[in-house]
Amino acid sequence: INSNLMKKSFIILLFLFLTVSAGAQFITSLNITQPPAALSEWISNNAVVTYLVNNPDIPRNVIIKAEIKTLAGDLVATKDLSKAQVYTIQKEVRIFHGKEVMPLETMIFAPAYINTLEKTGKLPAGTYILEVRLVSPLDFLPLSTLQARTFNLAAIQLPILLLPVENAELDAKVTAKILALYANKTPDQFMPKDFALLKDVNKNLGMMETVSKMSLITGRGNMNGTKASDLNKLFADQKALVENLKKDPFVQMYGTFKSSYLATTDAKVNALQTDIDALQKQFMAQQMETDKDRKFFPDANSTLRVAYGQVKGSDPRDAVSYGYQTHLAGVMEKYIPGDYEFDLPKKLINLYNTKDYGVYKDKTGDVPVNFTATNHTTGGNSGSPALDAYGNLIGLNFDRQWEGTMSDINYDPKLCRNIMVDTKYILFVIDKYADSKWLLNEMKIVK
Repeated sequence: INSNLMKKSFIILLFLFLTVSAGAQFITSLNITQPPAALSEWISNNAVVTYLVNNPDIPRNVIIKAEIKTLAGDLVATKDLSKAQVYTIQKEVRIFHGKEVMPLETMIFAPAYINTLEKTGKLPAGTYILEVRLVSPLDFLPLSTLQARTFNLAAIQLPILLLPVENAELDAKVTAKILALYANKTPDQFMPKDFALLKDVNKNLGMMETVSKMSLITGRGNMNGTKASDLNKLFADQKALVENLKKDPFVQMYGTFKSSYLATTDAKVNALQTDIDALQKQFMAQQMETDKDRKFFPDANSTLRVAYGQVKGSDPRDAVSYGYQTHLAGVMEKYIPGDYEFDLPKKLINLYNTKDYGVYKDKTGDVPVNFTATNHTTGGNSGSPALDAYGNLIGLNFDRQWEGTMSDINYDPKLCRNIMVDTKYILFVIDKYADSKWLLNEMKIVK
């Protein structure tokens, strides 16, 4: 028998065997709705990404391969298949969502996007493509056709009146406990009618959960069949939205509390307000002296204490553009020996000249010094900590952009930028300039 013929026959049989063993391809479909800006929100929200898998054959093991790309085809993120979860798909129809399709802990992002993600938890505004397919866990060969869908991320998100669904259940529980605390500490004559029933926190929990599911405010209800999570459809008919919000159980509860306060308390408090203001300091001092076990919380006096925003540069005037980040090179550009404002210590100059930056340089090779953001700040905010989406300290606020100093009376998002010193520069000064490394040992530094 011809050996070449035997080899050809063996290859053909092997091919037929592998074809039969592989079974029919999976039938898949992918759907993606308009996602929120923060990746953590739309990965965990089952309403955003839906990947449907139909297996018409015997049970098989699969991995879900996912990639995010720009419209130009540049890779933004890809799933680390070596760490991906293996799913056994029976002869069935199976539905996967964002947390299975592209869990953030196994997604590898391109370097160009890492800095923005670390600061904001978001991708830059634009149109992207999500590509998904099933592959073999053994050799990562495809087991289904590629499914691709585009999605858009806006530069400025609408103020979110409607909460993400995953937070609504927790909010219902918090609301139930706060109402019980309020009802137990407020005399009945100052409470709305029948609100004394709210004193029992256990009864509140069940009631608030039921009410929460009916509410548009929580993001769990619906308006004439339109889900609260579908913001585009809700805001398309603003008249109907306003009418439905008036009927919302939480809006009505607020109205009841406000009406009760105006009827029983407001006029009496206003008449006494001058005396209250004059005696408040003495009143608080006497309370703190006589009730030492009680926790007293500072009164914010209606001033702005917490602000939120995005790291961002600005274009305040024609042909004038400010980036969001400054570096040590810029400090050196302003250096004027002997000048009151712009003189620099020799050690800092030497660190710059020798480029002894340690681990504190960024991808430009320089040390970041300050950055700007859209936070609404005011006088007295200097020294305020700046936190990222994960609660990490990323800077300290100390100033406002010159063109945005009118923000106390008129906040304009195009012009108003607060200025913060970057944590990397703070650590650089502590470590390299001040030689105070022991301070670093007292900190938890997130890289």
